[in-house]
Amino acid sequence: MSNHKNIVLEILSPILKCQSKDIPDNARIQSIPNWDSLAHLNIILALEKELGISIPPKDAMRLISLKALIRFVEQNSCEEKNAVRTNLTAEALFTAVSEGAYRLGVREGDTLLVHANIARALEVSNAAEVVYRALLHVLGSEGTLVMPAFTSTFTDGKLFDRFETPTEMGVLADYFLKQPNAEVSPHPYHRFIASGPQAKTITRWHGPESLGTDTPFERLLDCGAKAMMISVDWDTFTFFHHFERLANVPYRYTKSFSGAVMSRDVQQVETWELYVRQSGVENDFFTAGRKFEKFGAVAQIDAWPFHLKLVNLAEFSSFVTKILEEDPWCLVSR
Repeated sequence: MSNHKNIVLEILSPILKCQSKDIPDNARIQSIPNWDSLAHLNIILALEKELGISIPPKDAMRLISLKALIRFVEQNSCEEKNAVRTNLTAEALFTAVSEGAYRLGVREGDTLLVHANIARALEVSNAAEVVYRALLHVLGSEGTLVMPAFTSTFTDGKLFDRFETPTEMGVLADYFLKQPNAEVSPHPYHRFIASGPQAKTITRWHGPESLGTDTPFERLLDCGAKAMMISVDWDTFTFFHHFERLANVPYRYTKSFSGAVMSRDVQQVETWELYVRQSGVENDFFTAGRKFEKFGAVAQIDAWPFHLKLVNLAEFSSFVTKILEEDPWCLVSR
């Protein structure tokens, strides 16, 4: 049994009032006795104490299974990441991101999609600005920076402001969204923000569906983009959904949503489509991502306080397309 799994079971056992051996590998909230919402809160609090970190509510909502908890501990428990953080300065943070990105293989002129959780750097008061500047520094004036700015505001039936509604992707994406040079794609759920020479091309239009052809996902591939993950892992890598749509997987269907959208002080009712999962179906991107890593196609390093991964989206496209052709259910938990 891995040490990471032992850590999680030691946390779960007293809270769930059972022995570790009685917690199955597929355990998740509401699936076994005593794992209710109150117990889950206590699990998150205990995990924060164990790792010496603060877990944002958005991340806590994802940590609802034994597998997800083990992955989270794996990502956050190495000695370097748990080092005393009082030495982290804006200058050190800038260096970690810029040099780390370069070591991974990011170069001037690249188009770079970034998924990030910078919670470990928030002791630096302007951490989002520092990380943003570091990324632009590596990309140079000819590079294009892109981030997802996804939010469920529209699908939850609330007023969505295309340029003002915060993302659900973390403080870095929220900071980027506020920048005057940021281009914003129109879809109210799968919204993207971009800056640089390719920004308008990537964000200029979005077909009625959130995924598939005529979307920023497709244009990122057309631009030969790379994707960098900053202290996040495959379970949050939304690009998998794009290939689910292209493959027309049997467990998803298209659903229309209508609601109020504010755009440059003009409010109107808009209708957009999402490619949603059937009830009871859950994705498992982590397993497929780990398989992709075994091909040696993913560069990754620790650049304290973060763990960085770099993916060539063209290679990723070939891999995911192939595994979906072989098994249309390969991205689903079983």
